[in-house]
Amino acid sequence: YEAYNKLMQSNPSGEELLSQANNFPKNLRSSLFQQAAQKFAAEGNIAEAEKIMNRLYPDQTEHYVSQWQYNLATRAVGEGKFDEAS
Repeated sequence: YEAYNKLMQSNPSGEELLSQANNFPKNLRSSLFQQAAQKFAAEGNIAEAEKIMNRLYPDQTEHYVSQWQYNLATRAVGEGKFDEAS
């Protein structure tokens, strides 16, 4: 778990999490994939996040995508970017 904690404390990008995930045991891998999806979604790359979540939790992907889109729209409104929020 030390390597996992070190990786997570380094504030890795979604790409880095994906590239490192296979270096960890299976029980930690899904967490890294989920964190990568969250990072991609937060950056506005919903398509990449959705692709990751479809592999992990196909029955829940729609829920995650809806939440990410809502979060992005809310952030855009908060920043006064009303065109991006629609």
